[in-house]
Amino acid sequence: MSERIARANTYELVAERLLLEIAEHRLASGDFVATERELAERYGVGRSSVREGLRMLESVGVIRQGRATGQFVVGELSRALSRPLQLLLTLGMADLRELGAMRRLVECETARLAAVRRSPELLGRMHAALDEMRLGLGSSRERTMEADLEFHSVIAEASGNRAMEAVVTGLRDALSRSLQQTYLVADEALQQHRKILAAIEAQDPLGAHRAMAEHMDWIDSIIPHELAQTVA
Repeated sequence: MSERIARANTYELVAERLLLEIAEHRLASGDFVATERELAERYGVGRSSVREGLRMLESVGVIRQGRATGQFVVGELSRALSRPLQLLLTLGMADLRELGAMRRLVECETARLAAVRRSPELLGRMHAALDEMRLGLGSSRERTMEADLEFHSVIAEASGNRAMEAVVTGLRDALSRSLQQTYLVADEALQQHRKILAAIEAQDPLGAHRAMAEHMDWIDSIIPHELAQTVA
């Protein structure tokens, strides 16, 4: 008995072609994507197929709307996992506690690896993120959370594992959006971050892993409150 091979929809082929251009660095974050008309002519397909392909890529954050109507630019690719993870929360397929457990596994390992592989430039960026976090405490919650995100993202980058880096950034984005209304970053969190950085700077992988685990314990302790606030 023969099995028929399903033919991909034309819009999926359009999306794959654009993804290939990005993968081959012909398009980078912030670059303008060609117009519907230009893509239709380039690929020899209808504009409706191009439109659906663009919508498909926009839905997962690969591209985003530009300033002009119908204009697209390549998105921030390091955050490509943010939307799928946020969707898990929105659809009730996971909750904050479950994403937190996943985050613990990845971030403790990135901290351990960062202590071995970090560079002076990355250490400088970690220090700068904590300085920014300190300045935001008590004055700008948005500034503080952005600095918090940057700190964890740089640690993930320092791990040298790009897959882990993408997961960390996606998880941080998803959790930050969910905790936006209730989670206030305390001075305690800043002190925990400083302990993590000290271990990474000292090239102490076990200490960095342990310090990150303690930070995750603290995050776990506030999750029940967050969940209660969400229900309320």
